Amino acid sequence: MALDHVCDYFHKDAFVYEPTDLIQTNVLLFFTRWITHFCAPVFIFLAGISASLYGAATFIPLSFIFKLLKPSLGLINSAALVVVAAFLIAATSVYFTKETFGRDLDFYEG
Repeated sequence: MALDHVCDYFHKDAFVYEPTDLIQTNVLLFFTRWITHFCAPVFIFLAGISASLYGAATFIPLSFIFKLLKPSLGLINSAALVVVAAFLIAATSVYFTKETFGRDLDFYEG
């Protein structure tokens, strides 16, 4: 994907012509756009797989806690306790994440 974004800086034809127009584009520019059509779905697929694996890794301990608490607290109370625990884990991780969006991002071209 970075190849497709960077090619704009090296090919003046990228601003004038559509890279997928076979009549007006050159071979290198067409190839960078063509390979991006294969890379983007693979990237999205791998992002989904990683999110799924992360979700499964955090789900297993919570489901184990739910199975331990269900006989003593009942279905509703143990489910509520697990939801509160999951919320506290998420809130704690957000609280301890360092802030990166407070930097000066004013880009002036003069």
